[in-house]
Amino acid sequence: MQTVKAEVREVASGATVLAGVVEHLADGDTITVRVGARVLRVRLLGIDTPELHFKGQSQSPWAEAALRQLRLLVAPGARVRLVTDRQPFDQYGRLLAYVICGQRNVNLELVRSGWAVSYQIYPNVTLLRQIEAACAAAQSRRLGIFDARHPLPLLPYEFRQRVDRRPPTKYCGNIQTRRYYPPREYQRVSVAQRVFFFTEADARAFGYSPGATPSASTDGAEVLTLLDAALHANGASPTALVGSH
Repeated sequence: MQTVKAEVREVASGATVLAGVVEHLADGDTITVRVGARVLRVRLLGIDTPELHFKGQSQSPWAEAALRQLRLLVAPGARVRLVTDRQPFDQYGRLLAYVICGQRNVNLELVRSGWAVSYQIYPNVTLLRQIEAACAAAQSRRLGIFDARHPLPLLPYEFRQRVDRRPPTKYCGNIQTRRYYPPREYQRVSVAQRVFFFTEADARAFGYSPGATPSASTDGAEVLTLLDAALHANGASPTALVGSH
């Protein structure tokens, strides 16, 4: 019997589609889906939601709100289609997929609601422009984590960096200008327009050119200090692929 990874590789040149039933929602962007006799952990592609449990710390109450929004879109028992991109699995063995429930792309709907932020990492960028537009619209309308009355102090990927006490490691490109910047300078690109690359070679392969680097650049330690400052400033504790809508 073929494994899911083998099945995915067979159609990796196009769009892999697996049909299944949702069994469990772990947090705002991770679910468990039964596909035939197999149970898969699925990480929703291209987005990031506030951390519910990360090494003993949480982005509460935003994390619970994101989970509630996900439950409105795709509750346990729902039949879904899982559509992969060019890289179907992450380093944790989770299937990376766009989750389609009925005619709706759950990933995009979460971003449109403001309870997920764009987190697009090359080469999984099939919905690059759609997710960018959805994030920009939610930010402009101040929805969810962008609510000016109670904004999320750190984006989820910034929160994980802060908890791990590690500087950024991915190059950051600007979708609009097609320029990329070193990991420590990712904040030079507005939130919705960010696309991340594991290596500089990846950025160049995607047709991006180096952006101008300031003479006084920010190093990794300084980035962590900025993340800490953002936490305290907000009074936080340190602890059909697109579908219709």
